[in-house]
Amino acid sequence: MIYLLWLVLILLIVLTTTSLTLILNEMWRVTIKRGVPAVSSSWPVVDKVIKAQVFPREGLILDLGCGTGWALRRIWRAGYSGPFIGYETALWPYLIGRFWNWITRSPVKIVRQDFSAAPFEQASGIYLFLLPRMLPEVGKMIKEKAKPGTVVVSAEFEIPGWEAKRLLEARGVTRKLAKIFIY
Repeated sequence: MIYLLWLVLILLIVLTTTSLTLILNEMWRVTIKRGVPAVSSSWPVVDKVIKAQVFPREGLILDLGCGTGWALRRIWRAGYSGPFIGYETALWPYLIGRFWNWITRSPVKIVRQDFSAAPFEQASGIYLFLLPRMLPEVGKMIKEKAKPGTVVVSAEFEIPGWEAKRLLEARGVTRKLAKIFIY
């Protein structure tokens, strides 16, 4: 009997270690190869964007690299009518976000795919928190596909070659004052 318990314990350790390895590999792949931070935007940054009312109250709002989609849910709870679509390629944030959408009965849609297929031409607002090396490509994609007048908010990092119409500041992910670029 004792041998069976040891066998079960060893099996549980192996399964847990394997699962953890897969999760960390997924996070590493998304963060390093895609240029998406492994952390979410800070609450103060998203709250500052909401309080400043930079997005139109109606119309499609996209979140590129939305993680669990919490920023879009927060915008929805602030009274914006949407629709809201977040794009996330990492499996775990996507699944957690879908779960939270179900729990909160949120209208936020989280899509597990690269955001290059996002309906930029229909967007009234675009929110992004991406690593700086990703921003030149994303900026070009938005300029080519988004309609004139689309509000673009880049949290903490400036889109190279773009001139911000407005600049906000709030406590960022490092707890230091971070800039929020409104285009």
